[in-house]
Amino acid sequence: MSTDRTHFCAEASSNHNGGLERAIGLVDAAADAGFDSVKFQLFRVDDLFSPEAQKAKPELATRVSWELPRDFLPALASHARSHGLQFSCTPFSLDAVEVIQPVADFMKVASYELLWRDLLVQCAQTGLPVVLSTGMASEAEIEVAVETLQGAGCSDITLRLCLSNPTVICEPCRHRDSPRSNRPSSRLVRPHD
Repeated sequence: MSTDRTHFCAEASSNHNGGLERAIGLVDAAADAGFDSVKFQLFRVDDLFSPEAQKAKPELATRVSWELPRDFLPALASHARSHGLQFSCTPFSLDAVEVIQPVADFMKVASYELLWRDLLVQCAQTGLPVVLSTGMASEAEIEVAVETLQGAGCSDITLRLCLSNPTVICEPCRHRDSPRSNRPSSRLVRPHD
């Protein structure tokens, strides 16, 4: 994903409501808005939550409707590319990495997954660029994740500053205003004025 300009990725997430037509509409909206890529999430509730967690919180079962049907991926990737968009999904299991690899232009790892070494290694071994979200990770965790990816052969790593809190920010947000951007580090990407 190396680029000389900012890359804008539309987060389609799980807003497809289980429908291919709606998912394609999200891709269309991303293209119409001028994004460079569109990204969904690939997970299964049973992979995310233990049986004990599901028993303790029965409402978790309703999240099955958030699951992206795996057979949608080729059509979504093709549709995205027909609009000049790159396509990806965030994997939330090792199995999901294998499903995503053939159709994705890059892998994207959620910030709370940066400690999952096996997921990082498997993403690196796809040969695709890897985008790491950093919103819930410490600087030390980010550095270990980058080292893990590099050690597994990934040379195209992008760090993405993301906000894990969906609170609306009323003031303009610039990456260089991030608390991490002014810390000295030879490994972290910092903006240049």
